[in-house]
Amino acid sequence: MGSASNGRKIPEPTLARLHRYQVVLRKLCRAHETTVSSERLGDEAGTDAALVRKDFSYFGCVGQRGVGYEVEGLLAALQGTLGPSEPRPLVIIGAGPLGTALAGYAGFEMLGYELVGIFDSNPARVGHHLRGIRVRHTNELPAAVVGTGVQLAILAVPAARAQEAADQCGQAGLRGLLSFAPVHVKAPPGVKVRQMDVSGELEILNYQLKCGMTAGPLPFGTNSTG
Repeated sequence: MGSASNGRKIPEPTLARLHRYQVVLRKLCRAHETTVSSERLGDEAGTDAALVRKDFSYFGCVGQRGVGYEVEGLLAALQGTLGPSEPRPLVIIGAGPLGTALAGYAGFEMLGYELVGIFDSNPARVGHHLRGIRVRHTNELPAAVVGTGVQLAILAVPAARAQEAADQCGQAGLRGLLSFAPVHVKAPPGVKVRQMDVSGELEILNYQLKCGMTAGPLPFGTNSTG
């Protein structure tokens, strides 16, 4: 859940759509387009105009009839709600192939997040550098939390290590986990967990293709809260 400028709580399905609107709006900014209609925004974000207008009501944003929404102002309103107000540190747990790929994701910086650490429990990986960051042992995670104030972590560990890694993150003082592990992770006390089940989404997509089904965007993930 999140909050908007008028104090109303934003439901999770709306938060997922707001993220998709941001992607569209950034594209429009790069194309130097100044306005966008709710119809076009809904079409490109995989929803409809009426839902777009309802979603933006959380911000008190009303489009101008015949003109639409002002792109830069609307993007700023969304970023102010969903994104950090200043660069927010995050760490990656797991320095294997997935962790290595995530460490190279340029989108973190664009979204306002700063990768401040990469951790792994495998001694063979500790000490190596990924994208200029030295891989440290997970035993050093509590000190890193104290030193940087980081609260967010991405779990990029095998299924067999996922729960143990999540528990370590909670004990270290982290408060938000985005898990790419192909297994359900139980949220430690006081920690919010988002599950990115790639294998599960592929199975759903494959089933839909086999059945000849046409569906809208798949859910971004599942959420559990400690």
